[in-house]
Amino acid sequence: MNTDDPKDPSETQAPWWASDGPNEDLPDGYPEPPDLSKVKALRSKLKQDRANRRKSRDTLPGRLPIKSGKQVREIGAMTLIPTLMIAGPAVGYGLGMLVNRQFGGSPWPEVGGLLFGLVAAFRQIFLILNKKNAPNPPENPE
Repeated sequence: MNTDDPKDPSETQAPWWASDGPNEDLPDGYPEPPDLSKVKALRSKLKQDRANRRKSRDTLPGRLPIKSGKQVREIGAMTLIPTLMIAGPAVGYGLGMLVNRQFGGSPWPEVGGLLFGLVAAFRQIFLILNKKNAPNPPENPE
């Protein structure tokens, strides 16, 4: 018998997950195949939900208009700036104190850490303001 000959298409059997009905000869541990009609129904429901969400983009969850949501985000960003100006140098000074305890060299590790924290805070503020002033990309309607 020649093993290079392709099998007769009538002899090939569809995989268990491609069948339409329940498959009794599934090995133990394999899940039941999905019901294709339920999958199609779920997909159509998801598609309709996406369309409904696109229609109602003028409000955010909680019935706030988008304009109010943008204002809240701006307030949050502007509140973050003074926090960074305090936290950055404080963390740098604390790391400088740890370096001073470990290796000595008072007061230069603290001064270096303080300056490093200040520079890091200014960098973060610069990035926040650049992101705020950047033009918004066009929306992709999907």
